[in-house]
Amino acid sequence: MFVTSFQWRRWRLKLAWLDRTPVLGRLVTLLDARAVTIYLWHNIVQVATSVVLVSVAVLAFGWVEDLAARCPLQLLPGARRKRAVRVEESISVS
Repeated sequence: MFVTSFQWRRWRLKLAWLDRTPVLGRLVTLLDARAVTIYLWHNIVQVATSVVLVSVAVLAFGWVEDLAARCPLQLLPGARRKRAVRVEESISVS
Protein backbone atom coordinates (compact mmCIF):
# COMPACT_ATOMS: atom_id res chain seq x y z
CA MET A 1 0.00 0.00 0.00
CA PHE A 2 1.41 3.34 -1.05
CA VAL A 3 1.09 6.11 1.49
CA THR A 4 1.20 9.67 0.20
CA SER A 5 2.52 12.51 2.31
CA PHE A 6 -1.03 13.86 2.56
CA GLN A 7 -2.25 10.60 4.09
CA TRP A 8 0.75 10.52 6.40
CA ARG A 9 -0.08 14.00 7.74
CA ARG A 10 -3.73 13.08 8.04
CA TRP A 11 -2.96 10.12 10.32
CA ARG A 12 -0.64 12.26 12.47
CA LEU A 13 1.34 9.47 13.98
CA LYS A 14 2.65 10.41 17.37
CA LEU A 15 6.36 9.66 17.49
CA ALA A 16 7.25 11.84 20.44
CA TRP A 17 8.22 8.74 22.42
CA LEU A 18 11.24 8.42 20.13
CA ASP A 19 12.63 11.67 21.55
CA ARG A 20 12.24 10.32 25.08
CA THR A 21 14.28 7.22 24.20
CA PRO A 22 17.66 8.65 23.12
CA VAL A 23 19.20 5.40 21.87
CA LEU A 24 16.18 4.46 19.76
CA GLY A 25 15.82 8.03 18.47
CA ARG A 26 19.48 8.07 17.44
CA LEU A 27 19.08 4.70 15.70
CA VAL A 28 16.08 5.94 13.69
CA THR A 29 18.00 9.10 12.75
CA LEU A 30 21.00 7.04 11.63
CA LEU A 31 18.86 4.67 9.55
CA ASP A 32 17.02 7.59 7.99
CA ALA A 33 20.27 9.33 7.05
CA ARG A 34 21.68 6.16 5.45
CA ALA A 35 18.50 4.85 3.80
CA VAL A 36 19.90 4.85 0.26
CA THR A 37 23.11 3.10 1.33
CA ILE A 38 21.10 0.46 3.18
CA TYR A 39 18.84 0.00 0.16
CA LEU A 40 21.77 -0.43 -2.23
CA TRP A 41 23.79 -2.83 -0.06
CA HIS A 42 21.17 -4.93 1.74
CA ASN A 43 21.03 -7.68 -0.92
CA ILE A 44 24.80 -8.14 -0.91
CA VAL A 45 24.82 -8.32 2.88
CA GLN A 46 22.01 -10.90 2.84
CA VAL A 47 23.88 -13.11 0.36
CA ALA A 48 27.13 -12.86 2.31
CA THR A 49 25.34 -13.66 5.56
CA SER A 50 23.65 -16.67 3.98
CA VAL A 51 26.96 -18.01 2.67
CA VAL A 52 28.56 -17.63 6.10
CA LEU A 53 25.66 -19.29 7.90
CA VAL A 54 25.57 -22.25 5.50
CA SER A 55 29.35 -22.69 5.79
CA VAL A 56 29.17 -22.68 9.58
CA ALA A 57 26.31 -25.18 9.52
CA VAL A 58 28.23 -27.52 7.20
CA LEU A 59 31.30 -27.37 9.43
CA ALA A 60 29.24 -27.76 12.59
CA PHE A 61 26.99 -30.63 11.50
CA GLY A 62 28.89 -32.33 8.66
CA TRP A 63 30.47 -34.82 11.04
CA VAL A 64 27.07 -36.47 11.44
CA GLU A 65 27.24 -37.69 7.85
CA ASP A 66 30.67 -39.22 8.50
CA LEU A 67 29.33 -40.83 11.65
CA ALA A 68 26.32 -42.28 9.82
CA ALA A 69 28.53 -43.66 7.04
CA ARG A 70 30.92 -45.13 9.61
CA CYS A 71 33.80 -43.21 8.05
CA PRO A 72 36.57 -41.53 9.99
CA LEU A 73 35.43 -38.10 11.11
CA GLN A 74 36.88 -35.28 9.00
CA LEU A 75 36.44 -31.56 9.32
CA LEU A 76 37.03 -30.99 5.60
CA PRO A 77 36.40 -34.18 3.62
CA GLY A 78 38.28 -34.71 0.41
CA ALA A 79 41.47 -33.10 1.69
CA ARG A 80 44.65 -34.86 0.70
CA ARG A 81 46.15 -36.96 3.40
CA LYS A 82 49.88 -37.12 3.90
CA ARG A 83 51.29 -40.46 2.92
CA ALA A 84 53.00 -42.35 5.68
CA VAL A 85 56.68 -42.77 4.89
CA ARG A 86 58.06 -46.23 5.51
CA VAL A 87 61.18 -46.47 7.59
CA GLU A 88 62.99 -48.53 4.95
CA GLU A 89 62.39 -45.89 2.28
CA SER A 90 63.72 -43.07 4.40
CA ILE A 91 67.02 -44.80 5.20
CA SER A 92 69.41 -45.05 2.27
CA VAL A 93 71.57 -48.14 2.23
CA SER A 94 75.07 -47.69 0.78
